[in-house]
Amino acid sequence: MAEAKPGKKGEFDPMNVHLRNGTEITDADTKLLRFLRSEYEFYDGVPVAHDSTLALSDILLSNMMNSHLDTATKVQSIWRGRGPVEQALAAIPTHIALEGESVPWDGSMAGRMR
Repeated sequence: MAEAKPGKKGEFDPMNVHLRNGTEITDADTKLLRFLRSEYEFYDGVPVAHDSTLALSDILLSNMMNSHLDTATKVQSIWRGRGPVEQALAAIPTHIALEGESVPWDGSMAGRMR
């Protein structure tokens, strides 16, 4: 979780974000705007299917967003092993909003991907 820390004169400065692990992100607003201007088109701007299929384009999209899938062998490995991922995605009820409180974030889905 991130929190704003007191800035000058005891005011909170939401532009400098301090994470619980001690990491500080200075000028967070500037960095966010830079991301939105240069990367949004390739991130949330890319249409994706709302289904349980892990498409090759989904894997390549993660690569564009700085994942560690930096070789053809790694991409092929994910592609060939997509079965358990698709099974786990298919097990998520379609009525659940991922930002909601009803998502079973207790790890019950993780066991399906091993």
